[in-house]
Amino acid sequence: GYRVIFSSCWYLDDLKKTWDVYYKCRPLDILGPNATDTQRQLVMGGHGSMWGERVDASNFMSRVWPRASAVAERLWKDGGAEDSVGGRITKFRCKMLERNIQAGPVGPGSCPVEPTFGEQTPQVRSWSWKQRNSVVGS
Repeated sequence: GYRVIFSSCWYLDDLKKTWDVYYKCRPLDILGPNATDTQRQLVMGGHGSMWGERVDASNFMSRVWPRASAVAERLWKDGGAEDSVGGRITKFRCKMLERNIQAGPVGPGSCPVEPTFGEQTPQVRSWSWKQRNSVVGS
């Protein structure tokens, strides 16, 4: 068998899906209950994909985030603490907003910093690895 990187249920351009739909996708479940350990070990990981038909620089961040956060959470930690995933996704979205990353809404609720109508979207700026690690490590 071949090693694979899974992505089939994580096409982030499907605007009908919310973060929780992406989170519920479990790559190893696709293999079915009769999959062998050898087959399961061939799944190296996964990724979420955003295609360009319905996205450009004006809406990229709000379309990708927080849905990509759910994909990352699923890949990082498959199982456990699922009852609190909504809180973690919301908290991460709030951190992104605090850093001027225009992440889309998670659902009802609020963050200390929320975008308002009429605001101009901040310019996306290049991040250094140090800044990136401070977001990821926070």
